[in-house]
Amino acid sequence: MKENNKSEFDGTILDVRTSEDFSENHLVNATNIPLHEIPSNLDDIKYLSQPIVVFCASGSRSKQAHFYLKEMGIETINRGSWQELSNN
Repeated sequence: MKENNKSEFDGTILDVRTSEDFSENHLVNATNIPLHEIPSNLDDIKYLSQPIVVFCASGSRSKQAHFYLKEMGIETINRGSWQELSNN
């Protein structure tokens, strides 16, 4: 497992990639809830530290997660690709 040591967020970093992708490389302190598991984890997500910053590999899944969570009354920030975050 490789971790990227850059973590500048005060809230929760929510990685919605697959567990396999997450285990290969991820940001330090990121919480992994794959996109398809978000509906069954809504109660847990509601209690994550704010702000909740959502990202994935390319930005597509994070966009889906962002809009779904918004519909469920959970505010998030869509940051797109984790690779863009790790290169900042």
